[in-house]
Amino acid sequence: MLDTGILDPDRPIGLLTVAVLHFLPDATGVHDSIERYRELLPPESMYVLSHLTDSGVDNTQQTQLRELADNSKKSSTPGVLRSYEQIMTFFGDFELIEPGLVPVGQWHPAPDDPGTTIKTAIGGIARKPR
Repeated sequence: MLDTGILDPDRPIGLLTVAVLHFLPDATGVHDSIERYRELLPPESMYVLSHLTDSGVDNTQQTQLRELADNSKKSSTPGVLRSYEQIMTFFGDFELIEPGLVPVGQWHPAPDDPGTTIKTAIGGIARKPR
């Protein structure tokens, strides 16, 4: 991609894995792939991810999420629920931007927005150090 001139390796690049990683089981090598992408990014680049989780959700939502994950195992794209800690590992040594890895509805909502109570999808943005 770099030889096309579309991406400038001397300038920060944004890497997005939004609503993707929960369709990639660990056995696919997803952790190694994301680590390699992060390595290739120039300093000051940003990495954005969102992921379904059952961490920090109530029992009813946990049950529903587990049923969804179990049912998805019958498909060609089985869903994977990862804990907050497991999701954090995708950021590696990148520096999380405030407010960190939080429910997506709490990521910089508009001042008049009461926010969402949905906690099943969390997301964050991190910057590659210099």
